[in-house]
Amino acid sequence: MTALTQTVESFFQEYRNQFTRQDYIYLDRSLEVEDPFPHFYITAKVHKTPWKTRPIVSVCGSILHGLGKWIDRQLQPICRQLPSYLKSSFDLKKQLSSLSFDTQRTSFFTADAVSMYTNIDTEHALSEISNFLRTSPLCHGSTTIEATIRGLEILMRNNVFKFGDTSWLQLTGTAMGTPPACMYATLYFAIYEMKLLTHFESSVLFYRRYIDDCFGIWNHHIDPEIDDANWLSLKVAMQAYGSLEWEFTERRKSADFLDLNISFKSNGTFKTKLFEKKLNLYLYIPPHSAHPPGVLRGLITGMTKRIYRLTTDAADQKSSVVDLFNRLLARGHEACDILPMFRTALAAATKPLPPPVITTGVFQTAPPLFFHLPFHPRDVPSSKVIQAAFYSTLLHPRNEPPLSDLRNFENGIFRSDRLIVAYHRPCNLRNALFPRKFKESKDQPVSSILPTLP
Repeated sequence: MTALTQTVESFFQEYRNQFTRQDYIYLDRSLEVEDPFPHFYITAKVHKTPWKTRPIVSVCGSILHGLGKWIDRQLQPICRQLPSYLKSSFDLKKQLSSLSFDTQRTSFFTADAVSMYTNIDTEHALSEISNFLRTSPLCHGSTTIEATIRGLEILMRNNVFKFGDTSWLQLTGTAMGTPPACMYATLYFAIYEMKLLTHFESSVLFYRRYIDDCFGIWNHHIDPEIDDANWLSLKVAMQAYGSLEWEFTERRKSADFLDLNISFKSNGTFKTKLFEKKLNLYLYIPPHSAHPPGVLRGLITGMTKRIYRLTTDAADQKSSVVDLFNRLLARGHEACDILPMFRTALAAATKPLPPPVITTGVFQTAPPLFFHLPFHPRDVPSSKVIQAAFYSTLLHPRNEPPLSDLRNFENGIFRSDRLIVAYHRPCNLRNALFPRKFKESKDQPVSSILPTLP
């Protein structure tokens, strides 16, 4: 870890001319950490029978976290230009809404990569991505290509993490828990995808991928034997890149993809509604939970908007809203408490979407201040009290210069005139039952219960 810290420091100095001033300050400060190690832990999938676990490597706050955030920021604009890139299920619905096909000649298919992150060969991926970043027209104009390549090499080859009193180095696969893992995996297979799909242009009319999940529209050949041969060729070709394996569904007239069920209408356009897994327990926050009141309102408003944005038919919209209402009742909420929230949410969801706001990336007004507090039901009943104190004590104090007249150490002016009170939840049972770090134990440390490695 000492050597890795020195490597990161040298990297920051070597490529300093490729960083903006703000980026360099952020990266330099990211090395000031109490604990340089990521930590491994697991959470329980309580909806499974029997219970299963989800492994997690928490990189947040470690020596590589700042570098990972910077690399992720460099890869995102490149990945957004990829032909197969998909941002969200709403983005997919929006793209499909402008298309129509002959329902007799077309079908849907989906494919899923088997353990994509862990099955990406590190050396092959770094070689492919490096070559792509240096040569692809999608990357022309970027001034950070070499720094991004070198940063990825450091990140993917040095994922060292702790588990109790043991230390581990990940030898292959996408570095678990690192910020650019998603973009890294997306870009890796897209490099092959762009070449692959040119050979199947007559068969694959539409194709998008969200990390390890693919959705496509298949154009059937009039000859069934040729059609089956083309379908087999696509499945074989998908397996021919690195160590990845893909599992395909059969071609059908409807498909479940992400949180959407997609099917054809009789006129060749698309119908969408929510797809919800049978194992989903819908464990929404119960009424006795110590959350700010706005959390429940935000949940109802957000879920209702999601239903209306992703569902095409009014009957399906109504059914999904009623399901949400009943699930909240099942969690212990009273109908008289949540009905007004649903009325407000429905009024907001049925309004037309406002036009997108185009920003230049620079604040047109002063950015707000954020005041973080742990929430407790017996605390100050409203953020308005805090807002009033901020206004009378700092912005316009009596017999003292206002904040806007003061200068910081760089002689800068304090411009913000807005405070946002941001509540965060207090510790709960999850913190106690699933800690990020194990408490040190002399009687039975983790190393004493792990099997002996060869």
